[in-house]
Amino acid sequence: MKPVLTEADFTRAANALAVPVAAVKAVCKVEAPNGGFLPDGQVTILFERHQFAGRTGGRFNASHPNVSNPNAGGYVGGEGEHIRLAQAVRLDRKAALESCSWGKFQIMGFNYAAAGFDTLQQFINAMSRSEGEQLDAFVSFIQKDRGGKTWQALKDAVETGDWAPFARFYNGPAYAKNQYDYKLSKAFKALS
Repeated sequence: MKPVLTEADFTRAANALAVPVAAVKAVCKVEAPNGGFLPDGQVTILFERHQFAGRTGGRFNASHPNVSNPNAGGYVGGEGEHIRLAQAVRLDRKAALESCSWGKFQIMGFNYAAAGFDTLQQFINAMSRSEGEQLDAFVSFIQKDRGGKTWQALKDAVETGDWAPFARFYNGPAYAKNQYDYKLSKAFKALS
């Protein structure tokens, strides 16, 4: 069994980010409601085929549309995401690992440096060890991403109730399609 987050962990992260514990927990609840690891111990991931298509110039779109496609989607969840990732790794390892979101906070592999890691492999190793390391990566990512704008957006969301700017920074420009800002706001209110 992989180590999971404790109240003390959430408090430590919230203090580092200068936000209420409920804000950190809200991101967890929306990003990976079942935790940072699957029941079999594998890290929770979501393989993003549109990211892989972009990182490989679409050269696998025709031959492998389930893992390389200009359109987001094709998700199967759980163990199936690891199967999709393995297929993509056989085509282009680096692009595949960068095109996956990892752990309890679903940080994209291509954000490994902003999450505090020197290499993509160090990031993946940490995401695979514990939710505590996933949390540390989240704190680093929030503080460093876009020169601190994501951090400020999180603090503003807590103060104003407008989660859209944070949702845009954290989840990408299509956040509204999945009501990401609404889900974060609802989770924050429920956990406060």
